[in-house]
Amino acid sequence: MEDNNFEGPIPDWLGEFEHLKYLIIGVNMFSGSIPTNLGNLSSLIVLDVGSNTLTGVVSERNLAKLSKLKALYIGSHSTLIFDFHSHWIPPFQLQELYLQFSNPNLPSWLYTQGSIESLTISESSFAAHDKFWNFVSRMTEVQLQDNVIDGNMSNVLLNSTFIDLSSNGLKGCLPRFSPNVVIASLKNNSLSGDMSALLCDHKMLNEKNNLVNLDISQNHLSGGLTNCWKNWKSLVAIHLGSNNLSGKIPSSMGLLSNLTSLNLHENKLHGEIPPSLQNCRSLLVFNVRNNHLS
Repeated sequence: MEDNNFEGPIPDWLGEFEHLKYLIIGVNMFSGSIPTNLGNLSSLIVLDVGSNTLTGVVSERNLAKLSKLKALYIGSHSTLIFDFHSHWIPPFQLQELYLQFSNPNLPSWLYTQGSIESLTISESSFAAHDKFWNFVSRMTEVQLQDNVIDGNMSNVLLNSTFIDLSSNGLKGCLPRFSPNVVIASLKNNSLSGDMSALLCDHKMLNEKNNLVNLDISQNHLSGGLTNCWKNWKSLVAIHLGSNNLSGKIPSSMGLLSNLTSLNLHENKLHGEIPPSLQNCRSLLVFNVRNNHLS
């Protein structure tokens, strides 16, 4: 029933199918509140009511007996309020979680979930401090897009394989990446400072990095591009456009032999393009428009 044009309230009678394992009614136009009797579906493995126009309150009653639940997608393009008791501990341990809500805080029960592999939160507002970043560091995939997140990234270590933190209003200096990170997007935030916080971390110099795609475009980064690129030879795509980066393109970028896309547009770079970039024989996109190169 996912991704159709169903509208109106979610039928109460869905809560009577005691052997139902998969209830997937996301990406529709269902309105009204989520029936509390869906919390009686003790055989459910997947509950997806996300991306509808639901309103009202969601509490532990909506999830009370879902002891077998592994994937939960709950959120709304409208106003959906979470009202979970701060000491409630769910009967389930999720592997996948998608949330979209109107509260100023994350539900406390989130931190009881030690098996989540994939977390998505979108179009929500919440605070993200050390406890949150330590929590998500155990996950393989973290997607936080189009949120308003109150948090400083300066002392954060990101550890997930796939990370998308785009368009959240994040502040502070760039975070650090562990060798587990393969794809990372922090574009369209309010990050500041220079690149060395990320690229020249001395703790990482002896580690084999696996970063393939780096996107930190549309931020407020300043300073030079640094000369630490030799530690990031796995990179295939780099997106640094629309910042305030200055100085010259470092010759060490020529060590990135796997590079296919290099985007440095709309910065304040000057000087000549280094001949060492000839070593990037796989380069297909080289975007340096709107700089001061000579």
